[in-house]
Amino acid sequence: MYKEVIFEQYTGLKDKNGVEIYEGDIVAEITQFDDDEPDVYEVVYNETGDYPAFDLKGWTGEVNGISELSLNYGIEVIGNIHENADLLDDTDRLSPDEIGNDIHEFLHGGDK
Repeated sequence: MYKEVIFEQYTGLKDKNGVEIYEGDIVAEITQFDDDEPDVYEVVYNETGDYPAFDLKGWTGEVNGISELSLNYGIEVIGNIHENADLLDDTDRLSPDEIGNDIHEFLHGGDK
């Protein structure tokens, strides 16, 4: 018996905790103020077809979303689309603190 295997590409980037970011991960934007709730995105490859690169599904900024957020603000891996697709049901507002450490430990093995 074989389990289904899903291959995902590594983006070459790490989140604020040093966790590698892969295609299919769900990431939250790190906000500048404590009272701001982060936007949540799925990491995708070549969503627009304009250029071969990783980006954030639903990102509406003028430049590449994953580059903009990871370099200027920060992002945090909070799950993935295969095991945590429900995190994307309300992509407008979802706090990584509401999800807890269990998902992070399960996905990436170890403490935050």
